[in-house]
Amino acid sequence: MSGSFDVAVVGAGAAGLAAAACAAAEGGRVVVLERGVPGGGLRECARLEAVLGYPVGLSGSEFAERALVQARRFGAEVRTGAEVCGLRSQGGALELILADGSSVTARAAILAMGKEPAELPAPGLRAFIGRGVYFGLPPVVPETLESQDVFVAGDPVAAARAALRLSRRCRRVVIVSRGGRIAARLPAGLVERLRARMGIVVRPHAEILEVAGVERIEALALRDRRSGKIAFRTAAALFLLGTGAPRTSWLTGTLALDARGAIVTFPDALSPRTLAWPLARRPYPKETSHPCVFAAGAVRRRGAEHTEGVIAEGVSAAWAALQCVRGSATTGTGSDPPDPR
Repeated sequence: MSGSFDVAVVGAGAAGLAAAACAAAEGGRVVVLERGVPGGGLRECARLEAVLGYPVGLSGSEFAERALVQARRFGAEVRTGAEVCGLRSQGGALELILADGSSVTARAAILAMGKEPAELPAPGLRAFIGRGVYFGLPPVVPETLESQDVFVAGDPVAAARAALRLSRRCRRVVIVSRGGRIAARLPAGLVERLRARMGIVVRPHAEILEVAGVERIEALALRDRRSGKIAFRTAAALFLLGTGAPRTSWLTGTLALDARGAIVTFPDALSPRTLAWPLARRPYPKETSHPCVFAAGAVRRRGAEHTEGVIAEGVSAAWAALQCVRGSATTGTGSDPPDPR
């Protein structure tokens, strides 16, 4: 599996395939390294309802297949069974070390490994992914959810912020929290905003027992973890926020990671100094603490989790990676990138 490329993409999910197709379409020599089956978590989505150009939606598997065909048509080489376990600089380029001992050399790399699958113990959850059960929040709340009751669960801060957005369009937003008082785990300012917004309800000590519906989600069964009582609630959608862990254990000590293991990128970092940036030029958007190494999607700190946002990040990272390649930025001789602020 040796080879030298302009751009190496690690991960063949939505972000990785979008990045590969974009970079290859612009003439870059692109390789995609995927440890499993291309498509990743997309293949578990029964239906994607908000993908531009598909007004009636399409299945996650169909989306993944089309994206894979498109990337290959533009010339990207897609390698499966290629688990990346190391990254290092080699002669002014980047070397990606694979688990089988081989390596791939590239002038830029885009890390789009996503997250480890979240635990979905409640019956029905997995069956309704993409049909009312969503990872992350879409950029635009679907009109079908207006004046409906929706639920959010997962990371407390992410769930609270999502509830504030959803409450502008939905009749009621219920935050499901397995713990006690959610206010104790939120910044004070966020707590005040929740209290001031009508239509937001917090269900502490609650867990999702079951998800029910026919074509799409229709109801949730919630269990009170203290009393054991079960309540059934009508639900038009369930949004899971901040679930799963970024696949970055192999990058510890190589790139700047946050406390959750997500990759820190510019401009989300406060300044290049935050990333211990080694070059005179400013970092490109989505660039990590290592020059010409980019991150996109759920593996990135504050990265998108919803499909549309993940695709957009993959495209953005691809453009920046190509600029890095064409500007010989690994040696610091390229032109200064536009200020992403």
